[in-house]
Order: sequence, then C-alpha cells, then structure tokens
Amino acid sequence: MLVPLLLDLAQLTAPPVIVIQPANEAVALGQSGTFQVYATGTSLGYQWYVNGNLISGSTSASYTTPATATGNQGDQYYCVVFNASGSVTSTTATLTVVLPVIQTIPPTPGVTSGTISETVFNTEKVIASAFRRCRLMSGQITGEMTYLARQQLYLYLSELSNAAIPLWCIDKQILPMYQGSNTVVCPIGTIDVLELMIRDLQYQTGTVVSSDGGNATSIQSLTTTGSYTQTVPNGTLTVTLAGATNLTQFGLLPAASGNWTYSINVSPDGVNFTPIITGTYQAVVAGQWLWWDQDSFASSVAGNLLQNVLAYQIVASGGTVLSVNQFLAANLPNEITMSLINRDDYYSLPNKSFQGRPVQFWLDKQFQQPVLRIWPAADAMSQFRQLILTRHRQIMDVGTLPQIIEVPQRWLNAIIDKLAAAVAIETPEVNPNLVSVLVQRGNESEAKAWSRETDYSPSHFSPAIGVYTA
Repeated sequence: MLVPLLLDLAQLTAPPVIVIQPANEAVALGQSGTFQVYATGTSLGYQWYVNGNLISGSTSASYTTPATATGNQGDQYYCVVFNASGSVTSTTATLTVVLPVIQTIPPTPGVTSGTISETVFNTEKVIASAFRRCRLMSGQITGEMTYLARQQLYLYLSELSNAAIPLWCIDKQILPMYQGSNTVVCPIGTIDVLELMIRDLQYQTGTVVSSDGGNATSIQSLTTTGSYTQTVPNGTLTVTLAGATNLTQFGLLPAASGNWTYSINVSPDGVNFTPIITGTYQAVVAGQWLWWDQDSFASSVAGNLLQNVLAYQIVASGGTVLSVNQFLAANLPNEITMSLINRDDYYSLPNKSFQGRPVQFWLDKQFQQPVLRIWPAADAMSQFRQLILTRHRQIMDVGTLPQIIEVPQRWLNAIIDKLAAAVAIETPEVNPNLVSVLVQRGNESEAKAWSRETDYSPSHFSPAIGVYTA
C-alpha cells in the first residue's frame, strides 16, 4: 500500500506534526517544571508561550521554567512548532505549584518541625510504600510491576468512588439550558445527582461601549438571536450600569469558537477596573454558555470587589478577537429544587417537547455521562436560567508518577494498604503467605477510614420508593 507523504513541493519540506503533546506539571514551590513537545517534520523550529505571552529564548522542543513562585499557580504553557511549510500549536499544559500548608499552631522551639501536613504523598510514593508492604525492595521492582500498580491504584480509586460518597467527591456544577432541549448532559465523572435546582437571576444590564467604536448593544438584549464581533483583536466590551449594585454571577455566550485569552473586570467608579475572572488560551465554543458564581472568581477578595459595582467589562488579549452573543452580570439568585421522577413517570409524560420552565427530571444513567431528562423542555427564557447540580463524582484519575493523588491525608494509609493487597494478589514475586495478611490489613484500614468519613451535619431522609426504575 502506498502511503502519501505530505510535502511542500516547492521547498520539499514536510510540515510539522505534533505526535506527543506537552503534559501538565506539578512541582513543589521553588522548584522548576519542564514541558516537552515531540513533533515530526523537516527543519523544525520551536517557540514556547506562557499565558499567551512569548517566552524569550525558549526555542527548543523542551522548556524548563525558572524556580516557581506562588504567582505561577495555574500558568498555561503551549508551544508553536513551525518550519517553511507552516506551523502547528500544541495543546495547553498547566503548571501546578504544590504549596506548603500554612502553619497554624506555634510549635515549641527545637522540639517539633513547626509544620503541619507539609509531607506530600504523590503517586510514586504511594506505589513505593505499597511495594514495601509486600516485602519487595527497589531492586526487585520492574517497570511492568510499576505499571500494574498504577492500574490497580486507578481501579481501587474508581471502586472507592462508587462504594459510597467520599466527602471530597461532592461538588457543585452550573449547567446551561438551551431552548427546545429536554436533555442536559452531566459533566464527565458524574456518578449520581444529589440535588438539582433551577436558578432564576436578576440581570443587571446597562450601556455597552465597544473599544472598536461599534454598536454592541445586542450583547445585553437577553436574546440569543444577535451577536457582535469586534473588528480588531485585544478589544474591550464595557457595560456601565445605571447605578452601583452588588453582583453575584456572570455569563458569557460566545458567538465564535476558538482559544480565548481574556479577563472579566469590575469597577466601582467606571474608571479603575480589577480582574476577577481570567482565561488563558481557553477553548470556547460558539453557542455554549460559560457561567461563573461568586465562589469561583479568581481573586481571593472578589467578594469585596463585587460590592457596589458600577461597571464591568471583558478584555481580550493574546490576539483574541471578541465575538459575543451575550455578556451579562446578575444578582439575587432564586433557586428552587426540581422534583426527581422515575423512568416510568417520565415516559408517561404526554408531550416531552412541550416548552416551559423545567420543574422535574429523570436521571438517565448512561455509560459515561448521566443525562438529565428535564420537563418541560427549556423555553426561550430558560436559556437565561441555570441548573445548579450537586453531584457525587469520580476521584480524579491517576496520571504521572509525580502527580498527587486526589485523596485527603486521612485516607492515605488505607489507600496504600488496599493497593499493597491488590499488588500482592497479582504479583508472583510476593510471598503467598503474605497475601492473606495484606488483604485483611487493607480491609481493616479501609473500614477505619470510612468510619471517619463524616462531617457530622444533621441528616434527613427523603423517601424514594420504587421498583426497577427507582
């Protein structure tokens, strides 16, 4: 079979193709992180960027950061690979700076370490501890055994997520609705819905000024039929309110897809603006809402900044051209719990395409992502409402060995004991007489960890009597 070779026939240069994208990095405060891209092509050149800004002198396939500071938390890195035939941009990799826990209790000088919970157990340390509990030393451990241990760790964490509801696996998600749709797909990793509420907002609209001088009033129309696209990159859309007011939510409905670098700023006087939301080379999709609550804003003092706001704006950078359908701020959220119905009740509804304000839902648990079947279907105004989902989700995946696994400190010993038992069962090099001991120890450690997995808040029961549909 003949395989075509992509060449620039004028210059006989193979265009660049990225075969391995840069990976996320997690490093301790004060250490350096390294990002690497692998590409094929002829006479390749490289240029790295951080947060949309060119890094001077970073012209090789890898880039090592300077010693990290707290301000580097969440920095976004990507690389542009190029030659005479064109260029290609890598995906974005995130730098996580592992910060020490702030000391809260003054120690006795010369007696204690003076630190609390600064010891970090990443994937590598967890696996190494499990091997030692199997009486396997470093010289006996092969690459295949390490690979097996990572797989077993992933499987156990998945099992742990599904066994009950770990407290750290409960989160809140804001889900948009679109007119005429009676289905809302839950985010990846959702196991179950603990509560679903529909939220109405009081939108605070005002006078819109576009930095390119165009008429952008449509972005505050509370309809999705119009849009405004600026004529130049790195522009600003500013909304000035009739009077200062408190804000709690922001919404952005892009009219064009792409990777945007931007900030959302607020001002008490219409002159001095402070950013509360930032996005760096963030993927946005035309017609898909981005919503932010006050508890998700970037600034730790955002709660104060959102008091008595006279103006708010979105500011593009990094070559981003703003193309916006709606850009809104709101307050006075009113949330009402939606009723959970079963499959039979949902199928019995006479008109599932009837539009209105959704009041009930059936949770259709699919293979990967559960689907909320809402009724009535979303009407025109429901596009400006939100579904507030409290969900039980999976524990985050086990990735690279330096990555910190997503479990609290109180669970570490149980995780290592259960991993040691799983490794012992599948590893011939482990003494068979040790297997039953490790399995028993793992079960005891897990039971002890579950016994502490409570926040001691009051409980109440909501009857949900059903047959096969539940």
